[in-house]
Amino acid sequence: MRQASVCKFSQTMLTSNTTLPVRDWRKRGQEDLTRVLANLHAQGKGTPLCATSVHCALVIARLLSELAAKNELQSTDWANLFVVTSDAQLRSPTECVYNNMPWFDEGNKLDLGSTTHMVHPEISNSQAKCLGIRALSTILLHVASEEHLFIIKCTR
Repeated sequence: MRQASVCKFSQTMLTSNTTLPVRDWRKRGQEDLTRVLANLHAQGKGTPLCATSVHCALVIARLLSELAAKNELQSTDWANLFVVTSDAQLRSPTECVYNNMPWFDEGNKLDLGSTTHMVHPEISNSQAKCLGIRALSTILLHVASEEHLFIIKCTR
């Protein structure tokens, strides 16, 4: 589906739903929230989202992270969970990382490969963690240990 159709879908969804106060959004079933993300993902087909769709996805991510923090997010909902990345696309949390090392990225372009993407900067680290997104430091530590870039000394 083309970009205009995805934006129209998001605008309709926002007009009909996000004009409600946040407390009313919480009353909506979490299945509805994850379904909206799944629909946006399916309709976008790997293209960047419009600003309206990004806003919609960020609102839903915040609400779902609050549910996850309270252990109220059902495991069946995780299958349709998508988060917006820094390049305005929806991806599975398993494909994303959050930057818990902002000093490391300053002035450097991190090459995370084609399968790992930085989560949108408006998703906080605590929200990302609740949504099952891995920390950048964990990814870098894993790469360093695989490539034997450091030696850990153990002393007794």
